Amino acid sequence: MKENDTDTLIYILAGMILVPPLLAKFIPGVRDTLVNWRVLVTDNVLIPIHDGIGLDLPRVLIVLCVVGAIVSLIVLLLRIRAARKEKAEK
Repeated sequence: MKENDTDTLIYILAGMILVPPLLAKFIPGVRDTLVNWRVLVTDNVLIPIHDGIGLDLPRVLIVLCVVGAIVSLIVLLLRIRAARKEKAEK
């Protein structure tokens, strides 16, 4: 299977979303840094990551908006690619 720019973009965006919580789960220094930078919180945790540290409602909404934007971008890129492919076949 040939990898193209859309696939690469999907991998990069997925990594940007998945890597920080995974690092926070397993590495205490990263967890502390993310709490200090207010990426993760210790109060009013809605989605726990580890030991009472996680995402509260505003951060969950931000994540949902970012995921929605990424999905929209992927759909747009796939439509553009399909249009180019259809145009090339004519």
